[in-house]
Amino acid sequence: MADPAAATILVVDDDPGIRDALHVILDDDYQVIDAVDRDEALAALASKKVDLILLDLILGHGDGFEVLEECREEQKKIPIIIISGLNNAWTAATAIRMGAVDYVTKPFDEDDLLQLISDTLMSRVTVRNPTVLLVGLDLGIYASLAVLLRHQCWVTRAETLLDALTLPAPPRASLLVIDLSPLGSSASATLPRLRKHFPDAELVVIDSAERSFAASTVLKAPAQVTDLHTAVRRHVATADTVVRQYGARVRSILDHLGTCYAEASAGRLARAIGGAPDSLSVGFREETGLSLKAYTTALRIEAAKWLLLEAGALLLHLAATETYYSMHTFESKAWDSWPAEVKKKWDIPMELGEPARKAIKGNNLDYYLNILHETREHSLAEFKKRDDSWLLAVDKDWPWGPTNNYCKWFHVCEHESNHNGQIKFLAKRLPGAKAGKE
Repeated sequence: MADPAAATILVVDDDPGIRDALHVILDDDYQVIDAVDRDEALAALASKKVDLILLDLILGHGDGFEVLEECREEQKKIPIIIISGLNNAWTAATAIRMGAVDYVTKPFDEDDLLQLISDTLMSRVTVRNPTVLLVGLDLGIYASLAVLLRHQCWVTRAETLLDALTLPAPPRASLLVIDLSPLGSSASATLPRLRKHFPDAELVVIDSAERSFAASTVLKAPAQVTDLHTAVRRHVATADTVVRQYGARVRSILDHLGTCYAEASAGRLARAIGGAPDSLSVGFREETGLSLKAYTTALRIEAAKWLLLEAGALLLHLAATETYYSMHTFESKAWDSWPAEVKKKWDIPMELGEPARKAIKGNNLDYYLNILHETREHSLAEFKKRDDSWLLAVDKDWPWGPTNNYCKWFHVCEHESNHNGQIKFLAKRLPGAKAGKE
């Protein structure tokens, strides 16, 4: 939009006190209209040009997820910020997967909300930011850099070196940050492969040994959030970038939260690095421009988004694998001879990687579970039509050698078992997950 200050904001909340408070905060700078429930919100969207929505999830009639779903189905490209009393990373990540751009918990901080609204409206002006790919770095490091650098670059992640090297359509990274410390003596042989795969990227290397690399920057392992933030910012800064200099106390907070974001609280943070909780919060805000609560919430949401995205992609990957084996064994189709419309639907989840992360989004977990359930029902129905002779029929041309249908479907079951373990592992890593819960 040309002038963010002339924006119209739709507030959807059934609490008149919240609506009044938002009018007090926003009326001087924006045109603000109200809706108390789903129906009023959809009516306002149908009759007025809205530039941004502030949406509560719990409404008197309907809920905020229904509004998100309607906006997604009608392909409305209006940024939606959730303002909710549900302080739960899983709920926040689900809302963002359904199209919300951010999630603010009640009670909200006025200055944080104003800054978020301004940033969101300004981001609608298309700017091509550089891409930074992190390889082999912990999820907390990724989440920290994604939040701290969200206005300077797009931060993405490959969990392992193999993931980075096998991306079917690797991102055009302008900066590659890789932790070589776990690779030991094989680290030197890794860089040429990365250079070939990402020819245009500058390189930041993290290493535990005193070795020299043909890299723009070499950091001593284990690298901290602030070390990486400084290194990345040096590469992506432009002439008009405002560079914040953090003091020792704020640097300690950032580094601590990079590893302990999931269970962080002001009290725990104070015990870990010293100082009074209120003093830490005030100092953090003065130097970063964010309240400690807003920053911690943003970290948890970034981490949960990644973990839920992985889980959704894995569920769709299981359905894709089962679909292809069904077509191959039940319909006698040669492997990879699928019709174009089938390949269009299933090739990306079959391969996973970065294309899947970009394409598999905007749905809650039930969406993926339902697809897998429908696929499974089809497979079971087909199995009921087959006998042992079909099960033991040998395919002499199978890539790994002569194989019968029993062995092929054993592989499908083994494949799902492995990924089920991976999904359970992801669920346990979600911020706020209870010990012992699946």
